[in-house]
Amino acid sequence: MAESFKYLVSTEEDVRYGISVTTVGSQTANPGDRYPVSSHPEGYMFNPVSGRVLNQYQIIYIADGQGRYTDGSGCDYHVRSGSVMIIFPNEWHSYCPDKSTGWKEYFIGAKGPVLDGIMSAGFLTPENPVLSVGLSEKLVSLYREALQIANEGRPGGQQYLSGILMHILGYVLSASKTPEVKLDEMTHKIEMAKIYINEQACTDIDLSKLPETLMMSYSSFRKMFKQVVGMPPGRYIQEARLREACRMLTNTNASVKYVSNATRFKSVTLFNCIFKKRIGQTPLEYRRKSRAGLEDPRLVPPTDKQV
Repeated sequence: MAESFKYLVSTEEDVRYGISVTTVGSQTANPGDRYPVSSHPEGYMFNPVSGRVLNQYQIIYIADGQGRYTDGSGCDYHVRSGSVMIIFPNEWHSYCPDKSTGWKEYFIGAKGPVLDGIMSAGFLTPENPVLSVGLSEKLVSLYREALQIANEGRPGGQQYLSGILMHILGYVLSASKTPEVKLDEMTHKIEMAKIYINEQACTDIDLSKLPETLMMSYSSFRKMFKQVVGMPPGRYIQEARLREACRMLTNTNASVKYVSNATRFKSVTLFNCIFKKRIGQTPLEYRRKSRAGLEDPRLVPPTDKQV
């Protein structure tokens, strides 16, 4: 079981804002793992048999694997990769992955009158707690960004998190109301690869082994990846590492050498060269401008077909 999460305390100012994010994180239950993990605070832990009741909303996205969700009326729902479970305050519920598959989940919890208003307007209801939105690296990246902001503890972080939460909510509402287009097997595998690359960008990714986990040959993987994403996998990894480098330059005082090493560039000279070519300014220039609110608008996450 791999996990990464943060539980947050709200100030009076956060409460006045109308949305208070209470928790954000992710966890991976491997096949056969006990579920849930035992390190969550009291009030969040539960036994899948007895279930639980929360005093907040939670939006839980399943990026891999499958399992089940049970609501207060005893209805069972099949949960699979690309499903979102909506937890409502004061509503009994239970969920868990299949022992044979496990699952990868991302979650964010919050409460406040803004969310109450959205729910009372009928955009989401306890009668329809499991939605299908499809496998999406973009949605995963929102959860990952929320966890980064929560861990940084920056001033105004709650308001930043509230914005990410609304983005997640908007994505879920839009995707769930769009006629489902089932991804073909190859495209589904490429989306899985994108998620893996973004999560492991600051590790030594072995591109020769990644296709093996997807049961593809390297040549087929590279050809399909470039066709779907618009760039070869090696370039996509570099873009993911540059995004992380920009985040570190903006939000930490780490040296350029440290950032270069942390993002797995072979040397600080190579890092400076690639950074200047891609971003249009040196790492130190980028740090100064981003902290002054002049972040280069050309630095955007790579989207499908972006070259």
